[in-house]
Amino acid sequence: LGMPLAELRLKRSIKSKMEALLKEEGPYTVLAPTDEAFEKMGSDFEALKKDPQQLQNVVIGHLFNGKIVAADVEQAKQINITEGDIEAGNGTVHIIDEVLME
Repeated sequence: LGMPLAELRLKRSIKSKMEALLKEEGPYTVLAPTDEAFEKMGSDFEALKKDPQQLQNVVIGHLFNGKIVAADVEQAKQINITEGDIEAGNGTVHIIDEVLME
């Protein structure tokens, strides 16, 4: 796989939690971190794996009610969107190069 098993499990957990939240009617805006974003977390990533409540907070911090275009998200959150305005069934997805830990 090329990826540590714990990291793969965490990413699957985040994806699963996002999917569960997104089953409700939207529209939503999702900020989806790249694999590289998780790798850049370093020790924060290790701490996140051990704290389910913080994990849930991180997942929720990547979800927003309503449709928000990429330019507005970049300006408001001061983040870099590597691919934006991807239309989904109940909202919009923006690929970002960091994990938001707010």
